[in-house]
Amino acid sequence: TLIDAAVGLCDRQGFDATTVDQIAALAEVSPRTYSRYFATKEAVFLTLLEELSEEIALELRRLPRGIGPLEALRAAHVSVLTRTAAGGHRSVLALFFRAGDRARPESTARRRP
Repeated sequence: TLIDAAVGLCDRQGFDATTVDQIAALAEVSPRTYSRYFATKEAVFLTLLEELSEEIALELRRLPRGIGPLEALRAAHVSVLTRTAAGGHRSVLALFFRAGDRARPESTARRRP
């Protein structure tokens, strides 16, 4: 699928180095077909985030009442992310964490002695 191709390529060569043309070629579709489903490369990952958010919301509804809000959020996230990793989607999670590290200024800034 387009999502699998995007995740695989971005995992191997990095998000910034991956192009829509490469994703389309790996998925055996034209770039034009790719653009019918996703407007940008980022849109693939936003779709994945949306799916994870929906799973977390469902998990929150399954939790027993009486759990505090922070504990409920923690439990729901741990449950969904554990299932995602166990389901063979470790590369998706790794990409999100690497992207998050890149986005934080302190992770890319050089520390002064």
